[in-house]
Order: sequence, then C-alpha cells, then structure tokens
Amino acid sequence: MHRKLPQIFNLLDEVDTIIIEQTKLDDRSIQSSSVYTIRNDNADDKNIARVTEDAEDIINTRNLTINDDNGKMVLMCEIEKINCLRNAMHIYSPSGFLLGTVKDRYFKWKADYDICTGNQNVMFLISLGSFASYLTIKMKQTNGKAVVATVSPSHWQNGEVIYRINYLKKIPVLQKMLILGQAVAYCQGLRRSRIFPNSNILWRHK
Repeated sequence: MHRKLPQIFNLLDEVDTIIIEQTKLDDRSIQSSSVYTIRNDNADDKNIARVTEDAEDIINTRNLTINDDNGKMVLMCEIEKINCLRNAMHIYSPSGFLLGTVKDRYFKWKADYDICTGNQNVMFLISLGSFASYLTIKMKQTNGKAVVATVSPSHWQNGEVIYRINYLKKIPVLQKMLILGQAVAYCQGLRRSRIFPNSNILWRHK
C-alpha cells in the first residue's frame, strides 16, 4: 500500500486538517455519493487535504470508496449488520486488507462507538455531540480523556456544507486513515435527513 499511494500517505502524514464538502439539497438533507476524491489543497495559507463527492455517483449504497485525484483507490468502507441492534463499518486498503472497524459500543456511558484495529483491538473512542443542531464527533484515546481528532461543521455557503477533520495530536498515517474513513462515512450517512445530535452514524446505512 505504501508503494501504490506514496503521495497520499505523504499528504495525510503532513496535514492536520481535512475538509469534507457535502451538497445540501432543497429539503435541507445532504446529497450523498458512494465515491469520493481526496486531493491536496490550501486554505488560510495552510496545506490541507480536501475530500469531494463524485457528482455522477449519487446512489444509495452500503459501501463507499475514497480515491486519489488519479482515480486510485485509497480506502473502501463497508457496512456490516452484526445483529438486530448493532452495525459495524469495516475500512479496507486497496488490496482488501482490513485496516480497522468502527463499532457500536454495548455500553455508551464512556463513548458511543469504538474505532478498532484490524485485529479488533480498541484504538479510539468516538463521542457524539452537537453544534447548532448539527452533529459533531470527538475521537478520544481509550482512557476517554485526551481528544485525538474532531469532526465538526465549519461553514455553509453556495449550497455546500463544509465539515472539517482536525487532528489535534500527531498520530500515525494508518490511524489518520481510519479517522478519515469514519468521518466520510458519517457524512455519507446524513443523506436522508437533517443532522440532529442523536443521529446514528452506522444505522443510517441500513
């Protein structure tokens, strides 16, 4: 994977901000695509990564793919129904290697979801919050205290909803990729309704 996507790895390793652009429809729901592109960009005189949807691939699907600007796959995310109450989202490399999984937690007093490694060891905890009726996400270390990254709405303009991933701590590229996959899948899951604080980032893919 390092051999196939060196530029993307270098970009993800370098930046601490990724912007995700989503289109707001007339009914205030969010347009969704199953294919996204990540590319290098600049904002506020700072190097960032920007993720945009493929306008020609607006379909309902349980999966999503993130490609680089040359059309090469970076990540694939796939929703699996574990049982009648719980779903999981698996994140794969282009070669089909399982990078990690996002799972519902049985007990939500500490967090709402787990981000696990490919070996299913818990890496980060996901806690949901709200800002002006829009959902925000915090990724925390397993002790539930230190925040590693956040996903939050940045601004709305020209029919676009801008979400921003901010990496608050220096973490390995693989961990950044898992957070990226989770964040884009979350935005994809908002396609059916307005974004309220009790939205479930996995159940919306059923």
